[in-house]
Amino acid sequence: MTKTSSGIIIKKMDLNNTKDFDMLYSEIKHTTRVSPILSTSGDASIKMFNILKYYDRNVYYVPSKDAVVVFVNDDHVFKLVSVYSKSNSNIEDLLNTLVPEGTRQVEFGFIPDQSIKDVEILTTEHDMNKRKLYIHDISAGVSKWKICFPVLSRGR
Repeated sequence: MTKTSSGIIIKKMDLNNTKDFDMLYSEIKHTTRVSPILSTSGDASIKMFNILKYYDRNVYYVPSKDAVVVFVNDDHVFKLVSVYSKSNSNIEDLLNTLVPEGTRQVEFGFIPDQSIKDVEILTTEHDMNKRKLYIHDISAGVSKWKICFPVLSRGR
């Protein structure tokens, strides 16, 4: 838990605690869209599984924003994996609250709103020899750039 004179800024959630577990599941299930470009709904159980498997120690509650966030801060790289809130979250405000001084790079686990001030959205197309699944602009409203996901079901 991180505190200031005004109270709690963020609270680390303990997913072994039933109350925290239920709160996370409820926030995921009833969250608003974080990305105006591409997001999913109706998959709370899958999101919960992935958080429990990969990020169970990286889940935090931000009371001032009434949001649950999943992030990792490693070697001056802040990775904002996901944000769950029943009300619209201002990503810029969240970043100002969460990102520590000395951070050189912020990585998103979702497609951020491109109107965030003072943030340059970088895309890389290096290592094109790796197999990738590309989603071209069909109805997602991404006419200026393409979305690239790694191939999900590669058994080798």
